[in-house]
Amino acid sequence: MTGIARNLAAGDRTIKIQAAAVEFSRRRAAGEDVDPFAFAEEHPDIACSLVCYIGIDDDGLANTPWPRVGDELFGYLVKDALGGGASGRAYLVADLDLDRLGVLKVLPRGDGEARQITRLGEHPHIVPVRRSHEDAFFAAFEMPWLGRATLLHTIEAVFSTGRPTKAQDLFDAVQSINGPSSSVPPADEESYVDRVVMIGAKLADALAFAHRRLVHRDVKPSNILLTDRLDPHLLDFDLADELGRDLTTNVKLGGTLNYASPEQLQSFLQVHEHDIGPTTDVFSFGCVLYELLSGERPFGDIEAGETIKETIGLRLDRLSQGATLALAGSPELHKIVATCLHFDVRERYQSAGRVARDLNALLRRSRFSDWWRKWRTWLLTGIAVTGIVAATVIASRDAVDVRHHKLAAVAYEIGDHGGALIEINQAIAVERTPERLKLRGLIHSHLEEWTQAAGDFAAARKEGEPVAELFMLSGYAYAKGKHHNAARSDYAKAIFLGASPITANHNLAVECMRLNLLDDADRAIAAAHKAGEVLPMTHYVQSRVAMARAAATRQPPTEEGLTASALAVDTCDPFGELFYVRGRLHAMSFSQSGDAAHRREAITGLAEAIRHGYDSQNVMRAAAAARLTDDVQRASRRLPQLEGTTVSVPLLERPY
Repeated sequence: MTGIARNLAAGDRTIKIQAAAVEFSRRRAAGEDVDPFAFAEEHPDIACSLVCYIGIDDDGLANTPWPRVGDELFGYLVKDALGGGASGRAYLVADLDLDRLGVLKVLPRGDGEARQITRLGEHPHIVPVRRSHEDAFFAAFEMPWLGRATLLHTIEAVFSTGRPTKAQDLFDAVQSINGPSSSVPPADEESYVDRVVMIGAKLADALAFAHRRLVHRDVKPSNILLTDRLDPHLLDFDLADELGRDLTTNVKLGGTLNYASPEQLQSFLQVHEHDIGPTTDVFSFGCVLYELLSGERPFGDIEAGETIKETIGLRLDRLSQGATLALAGSPELHKIVATCLHFDVRERYQSAGRVARDLNALLRRSRFSDWWRKWRTWLLTGIAVTGIVAATVIASRDAVDVRHHKLAAVAYEIGDHGGALIEINQAIAVERTPERLKLRGLIHSHLEEWTQAAGDFAAARKEGEPVAELFMLSGYAYAKGKHHNAARSDYAKAIFLGASPITANHNLAVECMRLNLLDDADRAIAAAHKAGEVLPMTHYVQSRVAMARAAATRQPPTEEGLTASALAVDTCDPFGELFYVRGRLHAMSFSQSGDAAHRREAITGLAEAIRHGYDSQNVMRAAAAARLTDDVQRASRRLPQLEGTTVSVPLLERPY
């Protein structure tokens, strides 16, 4: 057989794989019953990668009219093609409405990747979905633009000139891929291994978060982005499956075998010794962490057999022999990596959360050791003013409380808030300082222990100066703890002491609204407007206040309230309550005026609220009050249903 792939240069492996996949799709689309294994064996030099690639292919992809640079799609201008595989394509796009860059992943209509991600909720190290779209050809979802530096590119760059020793080497590698940025480089003394451990801890935490619902099944360097600040972000959930399903019947492997776990390979061969679950991702994560530390793959490259099944069998044999660990770093780090890479599922880490905890603990110990080596002589020598005994007492006291404060700060920075709380409590037991009390308040805030957080911020003001920042922090803690009067009071004091008028007045308006102090809320919103361009959510709060005032006075909503509602819909990411407020405001106006424009906006807003998951009983009560029940029901039935929608969002701006 002569096909497209055979006419290409042998060295261009990626193009050969993609071209062969197109040929496979065309033959299947023509009605030919092509077996993926048999087809792959017709291309022996790319067989192993090809069978994985076409194993997730869609028969219609060969004829899909993919967007090109300069095209407009779903309100975005396509600026660059970022790459893609059998399941879809990714593009750098400009949002024409919001004037911002993003990444648009375009897939065949009906693909479920966006739904997989939105079901997870938000995590700081999982690339979020901003908006989803669908038409007759495509499903698409927008993600924030975080740069081009995947771990695959970063590993190649950072090891291209030898073995890296400093975190600065990693920063330089990312800069070489993304271009210069204003991000602050790592401290000169921070080691490469320490920064890799921090990246690994954040990725493991992201996997633990995902494992509440999904198994990713394709954790590899090309599916992890590294930002200019060296923050990792997990992406590409197109092979993910829900926990609880029988995943052994679904043998998709993704684009490479280098990171596949033993149980994935066994499943591919229909040998089901162990289920595919979170430990599968732990194994793949261990491969990635090893490669990021050493520049090498822990089990070497794929050894090709004469057939695909033989190749997978050879790979299984290699995995069963264990990895040859040649890593920089401590014995504890070696043990963590080796435990991730164990062939036997039962001997591996049973959760990514446990991996994250062990990496965080290792990082705390390493950072304290570096700090202790730097300052040990000074701490133990002291200042010989009152004699050797006094100096020893001072040095030992300083070593205890400064050590615990330092450890607490490091633990807080890397997200180990439980460990940070233990350390800062021990530091405060020796000496209470404003800095330590503030840090403990921040730790309590992250742990959502709002009463304790507010108390620490108040104590920090008492021990030091009553600065605006501390009132903003305590105001937020009081608000989250539902002590709205105390929150209102502290936000007012923060404004008096010079806090950012846009953020502080926004939060003050939220608390006044919650207390039904509508005049005070309006004054705070007016002050925010006077200070400059307000937050998008301030428009929403203003529309909520207008709705509450109209309901209380039985008067139509003000023009300012209607305008704020329109601006909120235009500038905020969509959520159900946003459309409910918009629809109800216009329903109130229609009831008073009978104006057709208000009727149209009311029907649209209330129907969109239902579509975005807002409580349908509340919506229909608002519709019934304006005698629009049938109209809203008909409009909502005509709208395509959405999955993974957001009903409501936090109103307050977090000050930390």
